[in-house]
Amino acid sequence: MLLMPIRTETSAPARTASKFAAATSAAIRVSDPLTLVGGALLAYEFRFGNLGMPKDYVSLVVLTTLFGLLVLGSSSLYRSWRGRGIGSEIVHLTLCWSLIFTGMLFYATMIQLVGELSRLWLGSWFGLSLAAAASIRMILRGCAAWVRARGMDLRTAVIVGGNPDAQRIVEAMRRNPWIGIQVVGW
Repeated sequence: MLLMPIRTETSAPARTASKFAAATSAAIRVSDPLTLVGGALLAYEFRFGNLGMPKDYVSLVVLTTLFGLLVLGSSSLYRSWRGRGIGSEIVHLTLCWSLIFTGMLFYATMIQLVGELSRLWLGSWFGLSLAAAASIRMILRGCAAWVRARGMDLRTAVIVGGNPDAQRIVEAMRRNPWIGIQVVGW
């Protein structure tokens, strides 16, 4: 086991893999504020039948989006989720989204705007934007798994140890190429 040959070649050049990871990360970072704005517009269309938002609604959407950028940027949501379950990422996303909307409601209460806002619109905005953000993450995770299963965007690992736990980890990584971790030695 210890003298197992270490392969350094992969199916894809290293720069292709890093470009894919960077593109995925950028897509998620751009899509989050867009889903906040898009969810607000779609919820307004569903609730009121038009897209002509009053100034109070527009300013609340803008401030919520800016607060969302602050919350999401300071959380660990944009780290690599490789090898971790989508469920834990969605739970983390839901917690961040809840914090964003709690902050927005606190702000709206402080400036006495809550009575003028439609609660149905607020709830729809939260639900639609969260569903869109979660869907985008699931789609990108699926694309990443597809790419990794074909030998691109791989990370290499060396497992130290020869006990049954180490063997189980190596076998699991080899059975699941979508994780994107290639064991090069153990």
